[in-house]
Amino acid sequence: MNPEEYFERIKLEVDHSYAKATIAKESGKDYELFVESKRAADKNNRCVDILEIVHPQLNEFRKEIIIRIEELEKQYSVGSDEVALEIAKDIATQKFSKFDTMEEAILCGLRFGCAYNTKGVVSAPIEGIVSVTIDPKDKFISVYYAGPIRTAGGTAQVFTLFIADCIRKELGLNRYIPTQDEIERYFVEVTDYLTYVTRKQYKPNEEEVSYLVKNVPICITGEPTEKREVSKHKDLERVGTTRIRGGMCLIYLDGLPLKAKKLLKKLKKYGGEFKLTDTWSWLEGFLKLKKGETKGSKGDNEYKYIEEVPAGRPVFALPYLRGGFRLRYGRSRNTGSGCFGFHPATLIILDSFPAIASQMKIELPGKGCTVSVCDQIEPPIVKLKNGDVVRVDSQSKAKELNPEVDKILFVGDILITFGDFYENGEKLIRSAYVEEWWKFDLAEKKEEAEKLIGLERTEELIKKPLEINSEEALKLAGIVPLHPKYLHFYDTFSSEEIAGLAEYLNSGEKKDGNLVLKISEKKELLEKACIPHTFSIDKQFIILEDFEPLLKTFEGMDLVKLRESKLEGFELVNKFSKLNIKEKLTKSIGTRMGRPEKSQERKMKGSPQVLFPVGQEGGRMRNVMEVSYITAEISEFTCPEHGTSIVPYCMKCGKHLENPKIVKKKINVLGLLNEGYKKLNEPRMNLIKGVRGISSKHKVPEPIDKGILRAKYDLYVFRDGTIRYDMVNAPLTHFKPKEISTSIEKLKELGYEKDMYGNPLENENQIVEIFPQDFLYSTYGENSAADYFIRVSKFIDDELKLFYGTKHFYNAKKKEDLVGHLFLEIAPHILSPVVCRLIGFTSNRCHYAHPYLFACTRRDCDGEENGIMLLMDCLLNFSKEYLPTRRGSISDAPLTITTLLDLGEVDDEVYDMDVVFEYPKEFYEKTKDSPFPFELNIERVADRLDKGNMYSGLGYTTETTDINTGVHLTTYKTVENMIDKVMMQLGLAEKLNCVDEKLVAYKILSSHFIKDLKGNLRTFFRQTFRCVGCNTIYRRPPLSGKCLKCKGNLVLTVSEGTISKYLEPSRKIAEQYHIPDYTKEQLELVQGQLDNIFGKKAKQFSLSSF
Repeated sequence: MNPEEYFERIKLEVDHSYAKATIAKESGKDYELFVESKRAADKNNRCVDILEIVHPQLNEFRKEIIIRIEELEKQYSVGSDEVALEIAKDIATQKFSKFDTMEEAILCGLRFGCAYNTKGVVSAPIEGIVSVTIDPKDKFISVYYAGPIRTAGGTAQVFTLFIADCIRKELGLNRYIPTQDEIERYFVEVTDYLTYVTRKQYKPNEEEVSYLVKNVPICITGEPTEKREVSKHKDLERVGTTRIRGGMCLIYLDGLPLKAKKLLKKLKKYGGEFKLTDTWSWLEGFLKLKKGETKGSKGDNEYKYIEEVPAGRPVFALPYLRGGFRLRYGRSRNTGSGCFGFHPATLIILDSFPAIASQMKIELPGKGCTVSVCDQIEPPIVKLKNGDVVRVDSQSKAKELNPEVDKILFVGDILITFGDFYENGEKLIRSAYVEEWWKFDLAEKKEEAEKLIGLERTEELIKKPLEINSEEALKLAGIVPLHPKYLHFYDTFSSEEIAGLAEYLNSGEKKDGNLVLKISEKKELLEKACIPHTFSIDKQFIILEDFEPLLKTFEGMDLVKLRESKLEGFELVNKFSKLNIKEKLTKSIGTRMGRPEKSQERKMKGSPQVLFPVGQEGGRMRNVMEVSYITAEISEFTCPEHGTSIVPYCMKCGKHLENPKIVKKKINVLGLLNEGYKKLNEPRMNLIKGVRGISSKHKVPEPIDKGILRAKYDLYVFRDGTIRYDMVNAPLTHFKPKEISTSIEKLKELGYEKDMYGNPLENENQIVEIFPQDFLYSTYGENSAADYFIRVSKFIDDELKLFYGTKHFYNAKKKEDLVGHLFLEIAPHILSPVVCRLIGFTSNRCHYAHPYLFACTRRDCDGEENGIMLLMDCLLNFSKEYLPTRRGSISDAPLTITTLLDLGEVDDEVYDMDVVFEYPKEFYEKTKDSPFPFELNIERVADRLDKGNMYSGLGYTTETTDINTGVHLTTYKTVENMIDKVMMQLGLAEKLNCVDEKLVAYKILSSHFIKDLKGNLRTFFRQTFRCVGCNTIYRRPPLSGKCLKCKGNLVLTVSEGTISKYLEPSRKIAEQYHIPDYTKEQLELVQGQLDNIFGKKAKQFSLSSF
């Protein structure tokens, strides 16, 4: 099945689902008689759909707007910034629709430009841009931002300033000129936001903030979002609030300082055409200011990824210590888009802290990555407690040896794509000499190689360069460099150490096919070079297997001249060796653990199963079953024949009701429950969890019948009426049928007729390219996605039959029955989920899908997660009437549905993913000069746009045997006690050659425990009091000492144990790892404060103490 047929099949199945859902909705049981999630035909229609929520007049001019956008796309290009700027100007100048005020016109134009720039899938345009005002005196534009602007991403946030400036000039308005007090207020407010609200990636200094405020031609402001007032410059006339404005702070923290470089790039591209150059040319000066501030500031301990080291999350490698992750370029079928590859044995040797789909914080490129596996790269090398040095080249070997590991000498390779360097604008690092490079050298000497090992074997080695033995490597070493398999880590060796290693090896005796060495202190040189070796049974000798290439490397060296040489490392070995020796290691990448992997159902606070109010009468558990009557504000519908109803249908005659009014009334919950149980023919349950109250516009509750059915299957509802399951994003462009637990017959039904090479699909080991909207989800654990969605499908079938009175849809009894059915993929910040199709399963705690699918939700795979829901669940149960009225409530509501993925309308980060089957030799050679990625010509997705092969035929460079091989559940989750986690974290640091355990201990204390201790101490004095009966919170306890609502007892929310739980472990860590005195003194100060509050604890003495 080709991509066109595939997309047509998806469309037909979506049509079928909509038709079935429409029949159910027409029964009149819901607020609307139609499916509320609209199908968005394309990006342009999505933009109008989103904007008409707040600017309904746009829908009248939909056709004219779409035609204008299409004209602009022909003039420029689809999705370009220029189109966004032009259409924003057209709307702001009221070419289509007339607005009541100029401010409203500017606001609509600004929002539309932002919507087009973000592909019409995020809520930022309508919730992140709140309003626009024109100063009546100075005639400048003020743009009011709110928190949801973050959903647009940093670049799109600041692009709105370009749009606003463009509109300003078109309308002849003035630029914003701040007063000195306003400039100072901006810096104070941004600093207060960082201090009291949240930490951010970058903290600009006063000079940087002042420079930005003085030069930005638009007044960046916002609604007050925090209760806290700014510490200075409170009462400024043109600011209008004394409180912190979160939206404004986001622009000055996540936006302008971090994205100035990208803005400058855009300015150079089209600044002249849109008259932006004169008001934005200062960006170059800001970048120089910022560069001057940070130049040379990075010390050994100041790498971004270890600025903080949370307790229990280990540091795996420091880039300046030997033995860390060796950079290896390449893309496997399960890496790319921010997901990096590691050897499965590496995950186990690191005490199973990194699991597949867990996140790592990294030194470069970017800030983080998702962990995936690739077994065709270098595995770890360890020293065992018995002194043996072993290359751990399989998962089974790692499990067997891990308890015996004394020191991890080398953690293995990290597989990173060219595309990830390209996307992050990071200079390429010199490549080590790897098999992928060696095969090109062999191909160039093919004729000579044929004479040595034969034609057939030469071609095999060019095709599969990993599979070579020492005899072949030595034969070929006369015409090409020594094979990478037999190179070792000489990078930090001095001339004396190399001479010592040569003497030691040449002193050995060949015996039984091994090299036997006497035990000597020079064994440390073998360990430093990571040369595998074992002790003899009697512990008198050291034995090296497969030693010939190593011995040949050091054979016949002139040790006198070698010791006199000024060269070091591999260069010295290469000069004095008879063989051509290349560099085994060029760069180690620093990493630490980030977020653990995730695959779990989404629950709101209180874990409700139905959006039905229970008030305080529902008790602590908010249990609908405990309530007879409640008094609440709720919708009231009127049936002309049978009176009032709180749901949009008459429970006596079934008639659909409209036009509710909001009333405060007494509700007979018990009666509704009895009606529901009778109608559904279900036995009574002990627990059905509702919500305290309803905060939607019309206060419409969910029918209680839906809650009964959800409780039956132990399911939980989200605020919009749907059921969600959250999983980490993991990329997959190709799969083997055996990996996904789907039969060949079923795959053929789904359209997978051929493998990636065009051969008929016949066996489970063939490699198949995945279609762009297909995905796999997890079977790991008791409440896995596979189990959860079986229950969801049964709930929907019951709902269709018992509540709506129609036929079942899924009829699923086991997980395989849902294969081929449609789901929706939605990111936390978008309001247009994309249709996806289940084709199989994974034992990893994540969901695999094509990177295109994640890009369609404006996400990548660097540790981010998406939500999944059944398509029919959304079509039946989603309603805008359930959404709260507070800002941000629609940020992940499925208002529109993207039926078909259009590569021209996805997030452009995926365009940088490389799609070649191998990197050319020129690539490896050019990395010596550390070029920028754009200087090299490697095919990327961007090169395939609007071509016939953009959805299929994608290549990858590095094979992996099985995507499910590796650690599935991180140790961070299996060990429950935090102190135990920290002890394991420090124990691993001690084992790792490439980690300084003293630094790790210091970072745990300074960036986590001490902050927690001080924060908890502050919180103790500001704490609230909680009623044990109804969970009501009091800032101060009533004089009666009892809850005013239920007369229950009140308890503290912060106890002494909460404050001091990390103090004693912190003091022990400080002593054991010789932490600096300053940090120890901070701990003593905290101890003193605790003693002053709670008193000193009496010490227990035994008789032996006297």
